Amino acid sequence: WYMPPEQAYLPSESAQIPDVTWDVYALGATIYRLLTGRPPRADQDSHSRLGETEQANEKMALYRSLLEKSDLVAVRQLNPQVDACLAAIIERCLELSPERRYAGMGELLEDLWRRREKLPVRALPATHTYVLERYLTRNRKAVTVALVSLLVLAGGSALAGHRVYQARREARQQLAKSQFERGRALVEQGRSSGLVWIVKAIEIQPEAEYRRSLAGYLASLPYLAGPDLYRRACNPSPSPSGTRTLIRDPADRTHRLVLDLVTGKTSPLPGDFGPLDWDQRDKIRYKLDGVVLDPRQGQGGPATWNESVSVSASPLDQTRLMSLLVRPDLILRAERDTTGKLSIRNGAGRVVFEPRLHPAQISAPVLSLQGDLAVGWDNDPVDLYRRQDGYRRVSLAPMLRGELLRFSPDCSELAVHDGDRQLKVWRTSGQLLAEFEVGRTLNEMNFSPDGQLLVCVTRDGLMRGYNLSSGKPAWPAVETEDQAQWVYVQPQGDLVSMSDTVTVWRKPRPPMDWDEDAPASLWRLRVIGVTGWIFDDTARIRMLDHHEFARWWQQWRAAETDHAKSCAYRSRWAASSEK
Repeated sequence: WYMPPEQAYLPSESAQIPDVTWDVYALGATIYRLLTGRPPRADQDSHSRLGETEQANEKMALYRSLLEKSDLVAVRQLNPQVDACLAAIIERCLELSPERRYAGMGELLEDLWRRREKLPVRALPATHTYVLERYLTRNRKAVTVALVSLLVLAGGSALAGHRVYQARREARQQLAKSQFERGRALVEQGRSSGLVWIVKAIEIQPEAEYRRSLAGYLASLPYLAGPDLYRRACNPSPSPSGTRTLIRDPADRTHRLVLDLVTGKTSPLPGDFGPLDWDQRDKIRYKLDGVVLDPRQGQGGPATWNESVSVSASPLDQTRLMSLLVRPDLILRAERDTTGKLSIRNGAGRVVFEPRLHPAQISAPVLSLQGDLAVGWDNDPVDLYRRQDGYRRVSLAPMLRGELLRFSPDCSELAVHDGDRQLKVWRTSGQLLAEFEVGRTLNEMNFSPDGQLLVCVTRDGLMRGYNLSSGKPAWPAVETEDQAQWVYVQPQGDLVSMSDTVTVWRKPRPPMDWDEDAPASLWRLRVIGVTGWIFDDTARIRMLDHHEFARWWQQWRAAETDHAKSCAYRSRWAASSEK
């Protein structure tokens, strides 16, 4: 049991030269016996079988076979008091393959020396854990002193770190508060882009007050209808009802499709449109509502067209035509001649009515669906002429000036903007109904179909709504990146704004039941989905374009779904825990 297997041959059976690794094996076997009380790889059955074999060559062959078939029992398994390094050295000496033993006594003695000096021995794998354990064992006192010093240093650092943490926390709180106050001030000024700053405050410090305020603002604002109706490039502007417009066919840019601004769906251009004359864009957009806009042979309606100096052109490209009424039973047009004289003519061109001669310049004549006429004069009160009263003049004093005038659909109210800060709504009987301080010049305004809401867009990119029954704003101002030239209220009450692109806004109502514990990332997506405003990677606040918004919208809806599932799971878990 003390011979390696390659030595267990008779001289006549092998020509192997004795090797020092035989002595390494024998020494390892001797030490193994001393430490464990038994020879390596030997058991009672093996002893018996060797004792029963008499022939030397057979005994040698059986010995080799027993060594190869028997596993070496670990030293520490038989004697746990032996340290791991010594056990590994002995077990390496007893490897059956000579190549895996120590190459000589020098290597064996070196490993024994490394064990004594508490260095890593070569008989064990040099893992990081083993090397560290040897180092700590070898330098126990130094490590103890270092650990004590480290604990003292850590205690001091912890105290200093706590103070730094408190200072940073206070700084974050101050920064979050300043961001929140900045955002709230912008929102109160009518700048919905301020919501982005409130989101930044929530990302810095998720205070409940910030989340409640943001949820309240989002619930009070008109919100974007979705990607299909967001910043769609169209030509011409939407129809007067705000329900249709034309867009280019993505498959063939030379063709147009009709975009339904209520559903977001597209359909082919009706065959009765024929070749489109893009110099007559107003005729095209009115035809989308079934109205033929012609001052002599108009059809459909009722509808009115009003000249807009900044955008629109006359249906017949005649700059003296300023307003047109088309009804199945009536056509009226307000014309101004080269001398500045204003007249109302019917479809046949006959003069129906001529307002008083006035030295001031005409600024904004408009016709109502009933044929009433309202005329604004530079630096003089607005005149109202009611057709049913034989065009008797009603002066809307003390309204000094009217630059933009619009009748309600039922012709019972007239909205007048003075071109500066004031917006007043009069009953056509002459009584002042409501007065609003818009503080900005308007590009356009329109009544809702039921006449209860007046919506306007300003030249600095704000969309405002006023409730005529309460005399108060219907919602905080909605900010758009590009100033809108047109604004419409659809029959169901949704809003349409038009600058270079058209966007549909749903009338204010909470889009969903938002919980205040949502993560800041979800609040950011909510602001993007409701308003289109984003704080991008270049630290610039801007509105998304159509394609960007479509991607963010999908992320928002997916995040809301995941959050709802998470909340439902937590609720079920809490309920089961209570049971």
